[in-house]
Amino acid sequence: MSICEPAYARRAPQMRSSEAKAGSAEAKKGTKKRVRRRGTWSAGTGHGGLNGFRRGGAWTAEAPYIVYMGELPEDATLLLDEHHSLLSEAIGDEAIARESKIHSYGRSFNAFAARLLPDEVERLSQKEGIVSVFPNTVRRLRTTRSWDFIGKTETVQRNQQAESDTIVGVLDTGIWMGSQSFNDTGFGPPPAKWKGKCDQGVNFTGCNNGCDDGSLDGSKVKGNIVLCLENNDQDAIIQKYGGAGAIMSTDDFSDTAMSTVIPATYVHEADGHKINLYINTTKSPTATIFRSRTINITAPFIPSFSSRGPQTISLNILKPHIAAPGLSILAAFSEVRKYNLIWGTSMSCPHAAAAAAYVIKTFHPDWSHAAIKSALMTTAKPMKIEAEEKELASGSGQINQTSALDPGVTLFML
Repeated sequence: MSICEPAYARRAPQMRSSEAKAGSAEAKKGTKKRVRRRGTWSAGTGHGGLNGFRRGGAWTAEAPYIVYMGELPEDATLLLDEHHSLLSEAIGDEAIARESKIHSYGRSFNAFAARLLPDEVERLSQKEGIVSVFPNTVRRLRTTRSWDFIGKTETVQRNQQAESDTIVGVLDTGIWMGSQSFNDTGFGPPPAKWKGKCDQGVNFTGCNNGCDDGSLDGSKVKGNIVLCLENNDQDAIIQKYGGAGAIMSTDDFSDTAMSTVIPATYVHEADGHKINLYINTTKSPTATIFRSRTINITAPFIPSFSSRGPQTISLNILKPHIAAPGLSILAAFSEVRKYNLIWGTSMSCPHAAAAAAYVIKTFHPDWSHAAIKSALMTTAKPMKIEAEEKELASGSGQINQTSALDPGVTLFML
């Protein structure tokens, strides 16, 4: 999250006439700033745009910070008042606090942004109910790059008229339809050929996250790092009880990355048992979860969780047909965790479905299903890292929908 706000020195509640005169004279030479020294206000000027406060002869810069308070409370009606109260206590002046606050977040999480001095940051960090206070920085938009990865950039050939009349259906389990990813605000009515309806399934809860909510002692969890001798998204439950972090053990899918709602790390099961032994044989066990780091890998490749062929019922049917991005895809997730980096067939199938819709409905509406399948398979790109099972892991290769527009040869097969 980021607020693109420059750091400005705070204005004093009032300006004495002598200061005003001095400011008027200095305005011709440079930009006038307000600075505070040991709780008192004084005027400062400069040509270089220096923003900050001078304490004991040294300048202490004021900067924008995010004060993060975790999830939204059930009753958020007094959220703004709470933010202002915390800021006023930390700064010591209600008027200055109002000028210092940049924004209050109250839709997806509980937080506010404000311009703070280092000592104010320290005071806020120690207050009950505040999870963390960190500098507000300009961040690069985090989004899925899978379309660029498979060659479908924003500049590819498009047919807007045909696209607006295309209906794409998704068959999947566990979809949370309340996500903003499915918000149809701004869309026109469905095409006249649409004969379906929007309905809610039987016993649909909108969330398929597990974890055993009643198995933890909240008094032991709060403020501590919790070890879980398995991996079942326990981080959300640990967060609910105020845990500081989680260590989860698993031997599955070591080539995938997962995001968590609290600081967490994954270890092999054998290491998990070693950690458990350390906890139970040490008087005051301690743990540190270090910051994640990014590593570069060669792609595309077929991850360990992806199913291998052939088709188990009839060995004469070769599966899979094709490979599509399905690892670390930023997607809608659940009410607890709005978005997450997800992996699996649920991520690769939408890419393949969209590619088929792009090829057939936009440019070749008269093509049969067999022709579409042929075009996508015969124009696929070879995998850079070949799996041990070769084509029984990747099929024809990585999908390449722009080349599929003109495959050259079309095989009409079943």
